[in-house]
Amino acid sequence: MCPFGIRLPILEPRVVIHEEFVKKLKTKKILIDVDVLAEIFKYFLSKSRMEAACLLRGTMAGEYLVIKDIHKCENSQGSRMHIEVEPIEFCKADKGDGYHVIGWVHSHPNMGVFMSGTDIETQLKSYQSFFPDAIAMVMDPFSKNGLEYAFFRVINEKAKKIDFDYLVRRNEGL
Repeated sequence: MCPFGIRLPILEPRVVIHEEFVKKLKTKKILIDVDVLAEIFKYFLSKSRMEAACLLRGTMAGEYLVIKDIHKCENSQGSRMHIEVEPIEFCKADKGDGYHVIGWVHSHPNMGVFMSGTDIETQLKSYQSFFPDAIAMVMDPFSKNGLEYAFFRVINEKAKKIDFDYLVRRNEGL
């Protein structure tokens, strides 16, 4: 209550239940800049057959989660079957340009495109717990079928593929 018995509803906090918040995902589709996709591919090729990771940086635009940049996790050491993103990488990814960490991408060299149990746990604890719309991208740069990749979000403890489109500049073409 304010002075004079006037009630100001904007000053009263509203309670939002976490489970309801998580159900209201705002983005339905990924929009990835083709230059960013090429940068991810080149970085993973440079790491040879070792797993590598990058933080995906971008913003929300309507129903799209737009990927406009990456932060290469150079301090995170990978092995043939494992990569762990060091916490310092999140600080380094903040470049003050209006883009934020919206997820991560990691490679599965010669293993295919899927979310392992460890990947699902990482997605839930390190990304979606802070930003429910966060995504994971998995890329196999050495697939026998050529370059393969997909986007995922964990829903009800299961990895679900998310549709995506490409962002290109009209004057640059493909």
